[in-house]
Amino acid sequence: MNPLAIFDMKRFALPAGLLLALLAASLPALAGTPIDKTVAASANGKVEVSSIAGSIKVTAWNRNEVHIGGTLSRNAERLAVEKTSGGVSIRVVLPEHTSGNMEGSDLDIQLPAASQLEVHTVSADIDAGGLDGTVRLESVSGNVTLVSQSANIYANSISGDVSITGSAPNAKIEAHSISGKVRMEKLNGDLRAGATSGNIELTGENSLQGAKLDTTSGDIRFAAALGTASDYEFHSVSGNVALSLRKIPAATFDVSSFSGDIDTDFGPKPQRTSEFAPGKEWHYRSGSGNTNIRIRTLSGDIRIRATTH
Repeated sequence: MNPLAIFDMKRFALPAGLLLALLAASLPALAGTPIDKTVAASANGKVEVSSIAGSIKVTAWNRNEVHIGGTLSRNAERLAVEKTSGGVSIRVVLPEHTSGNMEGSDLDIQLPAASQLEVHTVSADIDAGGLDGTVRLESVSGNVTLVSQSANIYANSISGDVSITGSAPNAKIEAHSISGKVRMEKLNGDLRAGATSGNIELTGENSLQGAKLDTTSGDIRFAAALGTASDYEFHSVSGNVALSLRKIPAATFDVSSFSGDIDTDFGPKPQRTSEFAPGKEWHYRSGSGNTNIRIRTLSGDIRIRATTH
């Protein structure tokens, strides 16, 4: 080997211990800034959270405080935690003219169970649990997950999935996604849900006093006990609609599809709407018929089943 080459390598090589120390010193900057902040809060005050990217996890505890943990992105300017007239505001503040791909902040928030929670994100996922106050969760492309006993629930994502488990009795529940899936279970109350290309699924044990579900090309799967003197509407353009009922309700059924099939395991057989058209319709009245069930599709199939007859 050339002696000059050996000389150059020895001259510029760093000792192993110094190299490791330099690498360790750079890790906190790469990982972001740890967050550990606590502010006093009322038991049922409003808590507003906003962040662009990353994740937001919210859990309930039995203290009249809001605690924020997690990691603040190195792209963020600061975490703004402010007392407001209604409660607490938590915002990840980015420098002006921020654009392009950025590292997200991961927020881990604990708050009183009866708080009125409102979360807004762009691509950050939202995961909230243990709450019984009003909840409003919105994201553009992040997934939204809620486990709660809330009486007023609103969950929305444009391209992310939406998942809701649990509610208070007689709750008002809204869930929407354009291209993501909407999944729900263990609900009690009045439900409004919509999707464009994603499916809507209501599974498990549910008791609803009213419902309106709409999709464009996504399927609808609905399983619930129905209330009396209530209205239930299901609409889809090309998606299929499947209803699983605990028993045949005292209801008036008004069901039709322009070109899809209709299949039921009770009542009369579905009829063709015209000798010259592919459409089918099914009309049936059970008992007092004071509950109204209306189903419409353009090309999707319709299937109705009752567990007990």
